[in-house]
Amino acid sequence: MRLFVAGHSYRDIGRHPKVKLSPKGVGNVVHRYLAEANPNQNTIGQQASVVYLERLEQMLRAVWPQAIRGDLTAVRVALRILAQEARFHGLAGSAPDADLFVDAGALDAYRAKRR
Repeated sequence: MRLFVAGHSYRDIGRHPKVKLSPKGVGNVVHRYLAEANPNQNTIGQQASVVYLERLEQMLRAVWPQAIRGDLTAVRVALRILAQEARFHGLAGSAPDADLFVDAGALDAYRAKRR
């Protein structure tokens, strides 16, 4: 977890000689740790949670301009990131499926009006 908190990627962490896991394996360990950690009692858990949320926010900031311009792929990615954040905060039951909001016909009609 110290490598994760330090900002290393899953790939870099997995390549570390003491870890030797695939990026997916590292992600599974990080997600399990974050799910089990009590952020009020565990300093590493707190730091890892902050890093994880900041990474999600960076991804959302990167895709947001394209999403608000109507790029359907960017909209789907943004919705997946938002759903991931909702799950992280325990709001999974209230997080809608990303595909529910992507109505290409309505979005295309809206874009046509704006041109």
